[in-house]
Order: sequence, then structure tokens, then C-alpha cells
Amino acid sequence: AAQRECAAQANRSEAFNGDLRALRLSVEQLQMESGQHKSLLDVHTIEIENLKRADEECARFRADLQRWQREMQDELAKLRAEHHEEARYSREHLERHAHEIDRMRAERQDDARAMAAVNESIGQVRADLQDLAGKVAGIPGQIKKLRDEMPRIAARAAREVMEGMPRPEPVQPTLQPPACPPEVSEEAYAVLSNGQGELHELPDLRNVVGRAPNCNVCINGSQQISNKHASVDFNSEGRVFIKDLGSRNGTFLNDHRIPQDGGIVLQSGDAVRLGADGPTYVFEYGPAYYARWPRDPERIQDRYYTGGVKGNRGRS
Repeated sequence: AAQRECAAQANRSEAFNGDLRALRLSVEQLQMESGQHKSLLDVHTIEIENLKRADEECARFRADLQRWQREMQDELAKLRAEHHEEARYSREHLERHAHEIDRMRAERQDDARAMAAVNESIGQVRADLQDLAGKVAGIPGQIKKLRDEMPRIAARAAREVMEGMPRPEPVQPTLQPPACPPEVSEEAYAVLSNGQGELHELPDLRNVVGRAPNCNVCINGSQQISNKHASVDFNSEGRVFIKDLGSRNGTFLNDHRIPQDGGIVLQSGDAVRLGADGPTYVFEYGPAYYARWPRDPERIQDRYYTGGVKGNRGRS
């Protein structure tokens, strides 16, 4: 019985020890949970403090916002007052502008009536001009016809005078060429001189006059002269022709502009102007011309008997 009692005591002791261990585990678990709750409580405390500070910030912001709102209301009231003043000023100006526009419209109507009267006067003037143009339209044709008849009339008068004169005995005169300045070379077919010491020789049968250095007659004293201004050519019979080479300012023979579509006969003593306001030179035959084409009375006589008066040149 004692052994059984001891065994029962041992069993109870083991059961008590198991309960004690379970209790210890429960206590440890409660301690762990208490630590967790404490940590959570600390977090909540920190969050509460943060919320308090945020609430204080919100209160300050709300106060600032209310202050800003009052300031904006004051500024808005000021702007409304200024807007009313500007509107009143604009209305006054618009009224003045409306009166000014009405006045300008009335003036424009007066101007339109005056312009209509001017246009009517212009129409009358145009009608008068057209009538006058119709009256003078035939004058250029009559002048041209008269100019065309002049050489024929002059030639007929010259023939009548010469036929009435006794013919001299045919002799072969010896005519000396006119003396050239001593500075003119023997190879010059002609010269261009201005009477002030300026002299330019024409050394070839075909000569180009201009400012360019490659022209055989280089005249660079005036901006009126083009690089290649004009040409002066001698044909096989000794006739001389001058032609404009598309110059910028034109070439003039005895104050008449030379057209660019052909050459004009050039004779000794003619005046040649290079450009509308350019220099003027007198064309004269040179020693080489008289050496190659001796002057004979028949050619000189033919020049005047055929009505070839100065200023009436033939085309090349």
C-alpha cells in the first residue's frame, strides 16, 4: 500500500510539474504579449502626438487661410471699385469717339461728293485729250512724209543747179589730204579728238571703243562709257560705219542716238558722243585712211549730189 501511495504521489508530482511548466509557458506568453502591447501603445502614443501637432498646423493654416480670404475680399472690393471707375471712363471715351466717328462720316460723305466732282472733271479732261489726240494723230505721218521727201527734193535741186552750170574740162586734180596733228601716227586710220588735247587713234579697220583694257580704242575717263561701247569699222571702199554695242547709256552721232540694230555711216567732221552725258569727240580721217583710199572728186561730188546731207546716214 505504501508503494502504491508513493507511486500515486509520484504521479501527482509529475502532473503538478506538468501544470507548472504549462503555467510558466502561459506566463511567458503573457509577458511577450504584454511587451507587444506596450510597443503598440508606444506607437499609438507617437501617432497621437503627431496628430496633435498636425491639428495645431491645421489650426494655424485655417487662421492664415481666413486672413488671406479677408485680404482677397478687400482686394476684390478694391478691384470692383476700380472696374466701375474704368467702365465709367470707357463709356465717356466711347461717347466722344462715337461723336468723332459721326463727324468723320459726314466729312467722308463731303469728300466723296468732292471726289465725284473731280472724277467728272477728269473724265471731261480725258475726253478733251482724246479729241486732241485724234486731231494730232496725223501730224507724225505728215512730218515723216516730209522728212522722206526732203533728200529727194534736195537731190533734184542740186542736179538742176549742176546741170545749169558749165562743166569744166575733165582734169585729174591732185588733192592733198588734210594735215593731221603731228602726234598722230602714220598707221592711224582715223582719230577721235575733243579739242582739249585728248586724242585717240583708230589703228585698225575694225575698232572697238570702250573702257575695257582689251579695246583697241580704250577711253576710260568717264563712267558713261561702257566696257565695250561702240565699234568703228572701215569697209573695202573706205566707207566708215559706227555701231552701238549694246552700251548702257547709248551712242550719239551729231546729237542723234544710234540704234542698236545696225550701223550708221560716219564721215570726217562728225561729232560722236559716248553716253547721254558722256564726252564728245570729233571723228577725222587719219594718214592711213588717205594712204589706202586717196580722195577723188567723184566720190566727194557723189556725197552731195545724192542728197547725203549731214545727219542723214545710211545703215550698214
